Amino acid sequence: MTTSDRQQRPRRRKRRKQASGLSIAAAGAMIAGALSPSPAWATEVTVTTGAELIQAIEDANATPGFDTITINAPIVLEADLPQITDGLFIQGVNGAAVDGNAGAHRAIIAENIDLLSIEGVDFRALRGSAIHASDVAELVIFSVGVEQATGHGVYVYGNGTRIEKSARRR
Repeated sequence: MTTSDRQQRPRRRKRRKQASGLSIAAAGAMIAGALSPSPAWATEVTVTTGAELIQAIEDANATPGFDTITINAPIVLEADLPQITDGLFIQGVNGAAVDGNAGAHRAIIAENIDLLSIEGVDFRALRGSAIHASDVAELVIFSVGVEQATGHGVYVYGNGTRIEKSARRR
């Protein structure tokens, strides 16, 4: 063995130790990542019919997290909307409206949730209130119109409920 071989040998060993140390750290990080819980992904869906809106609310209720439903057209309800049981953002675009079909159906009912936000939707010809919020920690209503509801336009009940950014559409 030559002198240059002896000088290279310790360097090789040192490099191997460093490389194995990095491999152990990388493996530890991978295991930690695999053991940590995966985040709950919220749903985002666009609807154009009453049936799609009902299904979107049911799916949002079944999915933990703050979900978004975009209403992209005027909708005539064929049935009552299900109660909202989880945080939800409903936004309207392109003249979005929810029509209760001559007062036959009810619209938004939410109870015991942290957040309900409704923006840019008109509610028409509904049975009961257009928006019924009971014990909703935060209720955000912006640019919402209500016409011909047999109950209250917007009914809010319970401790901790607050309305922000409310506006009347003319």
